[in-house]
Amino acid sequence: MICPKCGLTRSKLDALSRRNNKTMICSPCGLDEAMFDFTLDQAVNRKKLITEVEAEILRHNEKTWLTGLPTSPIVLVSDDE
Repeated sequence: MICPKCGLTRSKLDALSRRNNKTMICSPCGLDEAMFDFTLDQAVNRKKLITEVEAEILRHNEKTWLTGLPTSPIVLVSDDE
């Protein structure tokens, strides 16, 4: 079977993607998604290293593999302008 996220041939797809809760992916990709979510949560909520807006951009870019389209640009507008 070919993992829809990484494109590698795997013996089985045994992880449910956290990005849409319906796509089966390989175990290493499932672990990657879990670690991405955990790290992002730590950066935003615990350590305040990034803002929620920056986290939303990262979340958006991380799930673009579901569409097969390149990452769409997100433009941030400063309140200072």
